[in-house]
Amino acid sequence: PQEKGQGTHVQPHVVHMAQVLGQPQPVIVGQPLSGYQPVYIQQNMAGQDMKGAQIGWLLYLVGWFLCCCCGPIGPVFWFAVACMHFCKPAEQRAQLQQEKTVAMVSCFTGIICTGVVVIVIVLFIGLVA
Repeated sequence: PQEKGQGTHVQPHVVHMAQVLGQPQPVIVGQPLSGYQPVYIQQNMAGQDMKGAQIGWLLYLVGWFLCCCCGPIGPVFWFAVACMHFCKPAEQRAQLQQEKTVAMVSCFTGIICTGVVVIVIVLFIGLVA
């Protein structure tokens, strides 16, 4: 044992919050800190969310353009936007709220427009027969 004032004294239960990508999470007495995310990871997720939302809205608009100009091909794009979001892990999806909004709008648009096309086809077949 060292006397007070000499050498380095390490306090138990003190964790330094600096972390580099690829290194393990900080621990306290052998337990990982749950919910801890360094600021740079939070900023990266916000940037990823905004980028994903921008791509999603672009594909959504392309879907509308193609639906109006080339027939009912728009739902392919709308369902693709939804799949791009919902195929990600749940932990990641929970942090991508802007992208989730685009995915939900695209999915509902695709469902509604597909339903309208089916109804129109059924009515057309009924009128012809």
